[in-house]
Amino acid sequence: MEKRYNIVFKGELVLGYHIQDVRDALSAKFKIDGMALGRLFSGKPQIIKKAVDPDTARKFLLMMEKIGARCKMEPVDPDSRAAGSFEEKNNQAAGAQAPCPKCGWRQKKSEVCEKCGLLIAKYKAKDASGPGSESQEDVLATPLNPEADWATFIGPNADLYLNKFVYFHNRGEDRFAATWHWPAFFTGFWWFLYRKMYLWALISLLATLIPCVGFLTLITCGLTAHYLYYLQVKKKTAGFKFPSSSKPDKQKLAALGGTHPWVRWVFIVLLGIGIMGIIAAIVVPIILNPQRQTAPTGKQPESLFTRQMQAEDAVLKPVFSTDFGNIQVGTAFITHLPEKNQYVLVTAHSLFGSRGGFPKDYNWDELATDIRTVKATSIGNPSKMVLTSSWLSIPGAGFSKIYDGSLDLAALYLISDFGMGSLPLSQTLPKKGEKVWLITEMPARGKQFRFAAVIVEVNQDLVQYVFENNQLDPGSVIGAPVLNAESKVVAINTVIILNDHQLIGIGNPAPKARQKLLGAM
Repeated sequence: MEKRYNIVFKGELVLGYHIQDVRDALSAKFKIDGMALGRLFSGKPQIIKKAVDPDTARKFLLMMEKIGARCKMEPVDPDSRAAGSFEEKNNQAAGAQAPCPKCGWRQKKSEVCEKCGLLIAKYKAKDASGPGSESQEDVLATPLNPEADWATFIGPNADLYLNKFVYFHNRGEDRFAATWHWPAFFTGFWWFLYRKMYLWALISLLATLIPCVGFLTLITCGLTAHYLYYLQVKKKTAGFKFPSSSKPDKQKLAALGGTHPWVRWVFIVLLGIGIMGIIAAIVVPIILNPQRQTAPTGKQPESLFTRQMQAEDAVLKPVFSTDFGNIQVGTAFITHLPEKNQYVLVTAHSLFGSRGGFPKDYNWDELATDIRTVKATSIGNPSKMVLTSSWLSIPGAGFSKIYDGSLDLAALYLISDFGMGSLPLSQTLPKKGEKVWLITEMPARGKQFRFAAVIVEVNQDLVQYVFENNQLDPGSVIGAPVLNAESKVVAINTVIILNDHQLIGIGNPAPKARQKLLGAM
């Protein structure tokens, strides 16, 4: 008997696909929306296809991959009584539904149509008593379609906001989900005022006036703006009272919501005044004193102190969010790859195993599913934090070996580096005998950041260096950058060993790591 397989979907996406695009594609493919679509992204396994042959299963997996949904084939136990597939359940649910006698919308038996607001019992009674017994206005329940009312309330860019609101309503419950809103991030107070969210406008204005908190307030605005507006729209439209015998007054609803167009113009005028003030502060002194000494046109060499501060700002302590809790271990750093114009957070793959305190050793293709989010804080400026989006897929990445460190690499895309700068990856190997510095944080040693070492061996797959200081924490230095005198990364530290009372570091050469990162993009 030929083996059969179930096709199971757990809400996982193919790398590079956006969740809203995948939701739209699944909705079109299976002719579903609402609660049925929500079940697919509930996080629980859903059987999409039940007991199909291997050839059909592989074709279906390929089709789902093309629309961005990652599924798995699970063998069917012939003796088991497995649950029905998602399609069967969806069809059964459709069979148990009744159509609206007016618009044809199918739903569970109810007194009111969810689509057009028809009072079904009155409509049928009207048909039974003949024409003229009751006006159409009397059989329409109010309010009508909630989504249409929300769009009326929102006004400009309603489709954009309604698409974002999908993230906040899961299985009948309101839940916060971090999304990004650029206008709210850049303007804060002004965006809340523009959208008539007066309380949040006041809170954001006061928060930006607090020293050392202003930028964090803007980040918070960017992350929460969609959710706060979702709560505002839901509250205002739910409490809006319509005449009981007529359709909702759309003009009144639009006036209650919508925007303050004048806010945009006030902001533009004030911004223009500010820009002209900055330009005037630069240009006027030059005009009034044209004979003043000007700096040479060539780039001035940076001081060692400046380079050190920049390096320490771009080195971070990461926190990994997993199913078994948050794990803070190792070191990471920001680098910029100009060929792809991408900022990435780089560390060593050796973190994701027993060396880093994880309960198992992860393969390179397991990181994206088992380690959900990464937050990292600058060691040079703890008030700065980076946000990551998705993992770079680096085939073959693994744990460092004494004779080969080039496979020991892991990296994530950054939403933004938030002004922390970056450390360039050297395109040439260091020289034997060259002095280098490993950058990490050692709180037990008074927050020392730089640890000097000397290169003792170099090849395409390995850089070895001997530390001048033997008191280093092995877990903290995994993933730390090793810099030369020009503050360029020459290696990514993967492991340290003690040999003849000497502490020896093994690093992934920066040129090899750079090639792998570019190849993964």
